[in-house]
Amino acid sequence: MKNILLIRHAKSDWNNENLTDFERPLNARGFRDAEFMSSRLANKGLHIDCIISSSAVRALTTAQFFAQALSMDKNSLIQHRFLYGASESQYVEIIQEFDDSLHDIILIAHNPSISNVAHILCSQLELESMPTCCMIHIHFPLAKSWKDIQQHTGQLVSIEYPKLYTHNI
Repeated sequence: MKNILLIRHAKSDWNNENLTDFERPLNARGFRDAEFMSSRLANKGLHIDCIISSSAVRALTTAQFFAQALSMDKNSLIQHRFLYGASESQYVEIIQEFDDSLHDIILIAHNPSISNVAHILCSQLELESMPTCCMIHIHFPLAKSWKDIQQHTGQLVSIEYPKLYTHNI
């Protein structure tokens, strides 16, 4: 069995024209949401083997919140430069290349690709586009290897995003 949590990076800052898209940091809401959602995930007690994140600043910062909340060591956070700007088929290829000794993985990246990948992996998904800092947990009960991950082989476990809990933030 394999599990993947697809997470869209938290809300980013668009105010600095001198930064490239890749360099954009989180804004105040992004920091708040990343802290809140990572804490929610940590409270579920799920075991996560590693976090694979786009190396873009906003995704990596989001990933660092999750790694800290889950008490993961720094070697468990892997930057994957190809997740920035990758197509949906490239995302699926990246997932299929995960080490099979890993069973529960977080993948943190960007819209629209990450939302589209969620739809490719799980036919039960009704959310059209992932809001910022959205977590979609997909379970693959028949997958012994990440190579077994194919279109619509995943089962939706949960969808959470900050605006569901706005009154708590």
